[in-house]
Amino acid sequence: MRRVMSCLTEWLSSGLNPDERDAVRGDADERGLSVIRDLCSVILWRQWRAWTTRGPWVALAIVVAPLGFVLSVVSRQWAAGISIEFWLYVQNWTSGYLASPGARLDLLSVIATTATTIVALALWSWTIGYVLALLSRRASGINTILLACMVFAGTTGTTTMGVLNPANAAVFSSTFYRVGVPFAVRVLLVMVPIWRGMRAGRKETRLSLWWTAGRTVAATLLTATMWRALSGALFLGWISPTPAPGFFGAFWWARFHVWSMLFLPLFPLAMAWPPAYLLIRARRQFTGVASR
Repeated sequence: MRRVMSCLTEWLSSGLNPDERDAVRGDADERGLSVIRDLCSVILWRQWRAWTTRGPWVALAIVVAPLGFVLSVVSRQWAAGISIEFWLYVQNWTSGYLASPGARLDLLSVIATTATTIVALALWSWTIGYVLALLSRRASGINTILLACMVFAGTTGTTTMGVLNPANAAVFSSTFYRVGVPFAVRVLLVMVPIWRGMRAGRKETRLSLWWTAGRTVAATLLTATMWRALSGALFLGWISPTPAPGFFGAFWWARFHVWSMLFLPLFPLAMAWPPAYLLIRARRQFTGVASR
């Protein structure tokens, strides 16, 4: 029980200043459960004060809602593609995949595409978590929870084209590929990097210009390289499993198709602005220090 109380106190006090954290730990050793209640009261009061400022609401409007939805759709659509490739090349492996130069080239292409997908999701998510902490440092915990809700529940009631395709029925008849892989992708490649980026953003007071520039260039190159894949994921990764039949269904599809042709190609820009924001911020800090 004492170990549980110590872990709970450590977790709750992680958002406090170092001096406050040391004081809380000392009180916890003496007073136990009453310190937990006092600590919760302090945290709730600080969250209330934080949400009376502009920063958390700005982060909610320009980071949590739009980027959370994009990550939700893209991660699920790309998870479906990873499931298909895993089912083909791992679960049903055969030496025929290495028998000819064309087959080996296809295998290398699948490996390169999957690796790029993993790196892109992790880097975008880390950058989003970092920006979230900078925009709403004191309310980053609640905004991260809201972001997680958007990532996991933003596509509720829809499915992907890959799952609907009858050719992939053998893959997605398994709960592991239909549910397990998308959940694992969202946890490991989206939420864990977001959490680590948020922690780094809360701790770092001055951005390194060259390190930030490297992350910005990497994120921008990944966005440019996967521009069509991003647009395709946003178009094919948010489909109703029971589309309206007849004339109304065709009318809805036509409207959605026109909308996608006009606006979806612009959505990948959403993944480029968080690293650009970090670069601008680091440049300003660097310029300010150099001018002193």
